[in-house]
Amino acid sequence: MLKSKKRRIFFFFWAKTILERIHSSLRVNHGHFVKLLDHFQHNGQLCLVYEMLSLDFFHVLKLRKWKPLSLSKIRPIAKQLFLALSDLKQLGILHTDLKPDNIMLVDKKELKIKLIDFGLARLTHEARTGTIMQASALRAPEIMLGLPFSHPLDMWGVGQILLFLFNPQTMCNCSSYQNVSLRHKNTHNQLEPVLVITGSVWFVHR
Repeated sequence: MLKSKKRRIFFFFWAKTILERIHSSLRVNHGHFVKLLDHFQHNGQLCLVYEMLSLDFFHVLKLRKWKPLSLSKIRPIAKQLFLALSDLKQLGILHTDLKPDNIMLVDKKELKIKLIDFGLARLTHEARTGTIMQASALRAPEIMLGLPFSHPLDMWGVGQILLFLFNPQTMCNCSSYQNVSLRHKNTHNQLEPVLVITGSVWFVHR
């Protein structure tokens, strides 16, 4: 329990650090990222106070009974996600946990979105090959194979989000680690053999 508590405190502190770095920069559009309004400690826990937002996209689709969004709605969402990734790249930050749960609507009246949950974010120069990250159903090939990773990792996450908005069943079909492993194993035939062999976890999926 003590170790788990320390990890939570670290993730909250790190999310605070990353958001402060983003919102203190004059080079990016702050509108793409959730605002951190305040923070305080309660019973030894670090608590973060964010701006009020609407729903994340997992719950948006759930309320729609998994009915896909139209392309006319997906396009402006995609544009905002790509601009947010461009901003993160300028700052040398990897989100590493992009998924429908971490993209939120600002309100229900328009398709303005914000990225949330930066507790697992990393600075680009601190990326370590072989690190396991991302939700298993959304894990990028370079993570599954233990290859070097950088900003394309987050682009993969955006691609998975857009696919989910267009066809929610894709995530349901990839919900288990076994299904994800099989999907990436099928991808091996499309990769240069040296990439598969040199990956630090390549043997897991043989």
